[in-house]
Amino acid sequence: MHMMNLRSFILIPETSNAAQESFETETIAEPPRSRKIALCSRSNTVGFLPSLVSLFADFTTLDTVVDHRCVATITGDRGSQINSLVILGDYIYAGTGCNSIIGVPTDSIRVWQRTTMKESMGFGAGYAAVKALVVGGNWILSAHQDQRIRVWGKSGKISTNGTRRSKQVSDGYGQTRRDLVDGDDGQHKLIASMPTLRDYIKAFVAPRNYVQVRRHCKRLWIEHVDIISMLAIGGTADDPILYSASWDRSIKVWRLSDLKCLESFKAHEDAINALLVSPDGLLYSASSDAKIKVWGSSGAPEEEEQRRMPKSKKTSKHFLIASLEAHKASVNALSLCKETHGEKFALYSAGSDKDIVVWEMEHEIRQMVPKGTLKGHRKAVLCLSSTADFLCSGSADRTIRVWRRSGASSGGLSSHCCVAILQGHCGPIKCLAMSFSDEDHCVLYSSSLDNQLKVWNLTVSMTVESVKDEGRGSAVNEPVASLIAPWRFKSF
Repeated sequence: MHMMNLRSFILIPETSNAAQESFETETIAEPPRSRKIALCSRSNTVGFLPSLVSLFADFTTLDTVVDHRCVATITGDRGSQINSLVILGDYIYAGTGCNSIIGVPTDSIRVWQRTTMKESMGFGAGYAAVKALVVGGNWILSAHQDQRIRVWGKSGKISTNGTRRSKQVSDGYGQTRRDLVDGDDGQHKLIASMPTLRDYIKAFVAPRNYVQVRRHCKRLWIEHVDIISMLAIGGTADDPILYSASWDRSIKVWRLSDLKCLESFKAHEDAINALLVSPDGLLYSASSDAKIKVWGSSGAPEEEEQRRMPKSKKTSKHFLIASLEAHKASVNALSLCKETHGEKFALYSAGSDKDIVVWEMEHEIRQMVPKGTLKGHRKAVLCLSSTADFLCSGSADRTIRVWRRSGASSGGLSSHCCVAILQGHCGPIKCLAMSFSDEDHCVLYSSSLDNQLKVWNLTVSMTVESVKDEGRGSAVNEPVASLIAPWRFKSF
């Protein structure tokens, strides 16, 4: 039997030759004006493959280019991966997965000065590995593998004029050196561990405070019984609330004014991987059960409203509003992107199905609905970070993609374009953190299972050329060293 030519069944657009040539990558030397990096790569690639229907549409104008450069690489000198990144003021904090080496306690939270990336004195030595970090006011809250939450406060300004100590640092090019890190002893101090001892004393006597966690095991309801995977801050400025999510499928609510556990409820049928509080006060949770759930807080409802509420919701402070289902596998990360000029925002969810789903509010039904899917990653998408109109996604395929959102502020359908692909990590991207220094410049911090922390400078520029239906690969303004995607995804 003759083998059938599979090519006859594949519909190839006129731009296929240009697209095929676009995957050729050329490595060039860095211009003499910069000595921060030795090499940069230029490549004109298709950033992601849209649906087949959009291949026949005229190419839209590509009006944004992102020049990206890796300006620093920090390798974990203890072989420990970074599980969480947060930014507080002029410093970036990293929660690591290692708390000792050869029996000697090491810092579970490391600190760098953002402008110089000079390492300051870390803290948390001797405690379990950190799984999540969040900033609450001037506090750093950390979730540890021992199922405890710890609250850290700064005892004074982190100063580079204080005590300096020697520490082994890798520059990311295989060169290891002894360097001086800045900071004074006691610059960060442990304020409390949650649940607090006071909560334990109040709860352990009454049998009603124990819940069944396994067949022959009961635990206090204020305790998580598995790894705490995520933390989120909600409430108001006067009364902040901390949410903690765990692989035990529950969410706990903590009042930060007195560190008291107010509530605990089962949220999903599988491990919870992400938590997020929206500007309107709603809580979003994502789980390995492939669902995103939206939770509302009843607070103190009006008397008339309380009569209409179901009996089960009268006693519960948080209740389920909606269950969002669009992923085919575990949902690993959530992110909100608010319009630059406007009040609307989009919700992004990343899953192990390699997709990023875009959710927007449907005002007629007052609920988030899926508006489209961003495709391009070849493996599971593990983390998201967004600011202004840009979204960054990190994947197990070891790449970071930068997406630009446009069109929503004009009242029409929003469109998304992949404007850059960042390569350099040797392992799956674990977490991302972004900060804007001005309207056209952004700094991205990324960490991977290769135990490296990378710092990227992203510069946004506008192109003059436009891409039409002439089959051209991309429009690039020299000397841009980035991966440009002329294909656009449109919401449907």
